[in-house]
Amino acid sequence: MNKRRLMGAFLCVCLLISGIIPGNQYGWAVAAEQQPPAKVIDVTDFGADPSGKTDSTDAVKQALEQARMTEGEVTVNFPQGEYHFWKDYATKKNYHTSNTSSLSYPEKYIGILVDDLSNVTLEGNGSSLIMHGDMMALAVVNSKNIAIHDFVLDYQDPDTVDISVVGSGSTEAGEQYTDFYVPANYNYTIGEDGTSVTWQGEISPVTGKPYWEKKNADFCAYLVIYKGYDQTVARASNKAASNPFSGVSSITQVGENVLRFTYQGERPQDQEEGNIFLLSDSATRKTTGAFFWESEQLLVDNIDVHYLSGFGWLTQMCKDVEFKGVDFLPRYGTGKYTTSNADQLHVAGCGGYFKVTDCNFSLSHDDPINVHGSYMRVEEVIDSRTLKLRYIHGQQGGFRQFHPDDEVLFYSRTYLEPPAGEDESQPYVVESSIGPGEEYQGENLDMRTEIATFKEPLAKTRLTTFRSR
Repeated sequence: MNKRRLMGAFLCVCLLISGIIPGNQYGWAVAAEQQPPAKVIDVTDFGADPSGKTDSTDAVKQALEQARMTEGEVTVNFPQGEYHFWKDYATKKNYHTSNTSSLSYPEKYIGILVDDLSNVTLEGNGSSLIMHGDMMALAVVNSKNIAIHDFVLDYQDPDTVDISVVGSGSTEAGEQYTDFYVPANYNYTIGEDGTSVTWQGEISPVTGKPYWEKKNADFCAYLVIYKGYDQTVARASNKAASNPFSGVSSITQVGENVLRFTYQGERPQDQEEGNIFLLSDSATRKTTGAFFWESEQLLVDNIDVHYLSGFGWLTQMCKDVEFKGVDFLPRYGTGKYTTSNADQLHVAGCGGYFKVTDCNFSLSHDDPINVHGSYMRVEEVIDSRTLKLRYIHGQQGGFRQFHPDDEVLFYSRTYLEPPAGEDESQPYVVESSIGPGEEYQGENLDMRTEIATFKEPLAKTRLTTFRSR
């Protein structure tokens, strides 16, 4: 999709613009004349199951394919109910997602994929979309004028294990213990040594094996704790001192979904009743829970998000996006609290406006909203119009940064200012680019490198600076 963005070879700026053009019920501009009513495609006509008893993945795929073949405005309708999506039946795509581990884990499993569509509304009518497995719930790719309205998003078995302190005391022998409640949906086994726990995800209906398996808190890059007494979420300042498995002498089952940790000496820190240990592998981000890429005019409206696997909701290289009435909140009564084990809304390299209105954010392990550019460094001057550029951030790469007619400014990576003599009102314009992994001079570029050719030669002073760096 050809978009015109103001970008920098080192710093890409996401423009925040208030207000949108009045238009149809979801805010997009429409012509003054009367528009024909949107055509309605009902997912249940293709076998989607609102009772939640069977998988709805393939049926929704068929409904979206029908939307592709339908001219004009289309509403893909989900009659109110609960729809389930299993990782085994999800669409598999290689997508590279910013601020994740996608260079190591490029293959994504996607429950609902909106790809190369225009003028489509997904209407939920309050329906729940329940994901099974560590997968991407939703993706909108290379699409325009897409609205997602009135859904609840959740995972049957999140890949974050939330264990709550529900009691503590001492044994007759004087040993300190703490009782932890484990949410009923989690599978776990106490090790033969009686001092460890293996956590398991749901069992795949296809392989008969769990989607994931983890031990103790060994998989946690950080130890994140919700402190009930002041309702704050923070990383433990001393992971070893707060690790509930540190110094444990025995782990026993003392009630339904209640584990007793007995300690050799004093119990670890932060075990006040009401505290919740949010155990997750937040450093290894295999996927994002939801993903927008190379799309424009996107609206997410009236959505409750109880959990997103991997890395929240990523909007990458898009234009004109709004989140309205989106609430990241735990589903109370389940014992599951984490809504994202990293950021909740993450925005990378976007243009136009990005609006967030009437939203609520809670129980993430990182930022509620993070907006930034996608950084590339000039590595080599190929000729007066062509540069070799490279992603430097360890969690970026694999996706094309520059497109024809993109406007580019250069900034000093030391001062984040235009170099002396550069005029920000006169950006360079991209003529063509060769993206990461694509062929260049008989070989494929690595996944962090891109070649950009501009329509006009770069200033001699600018080329001299690049060559001398």
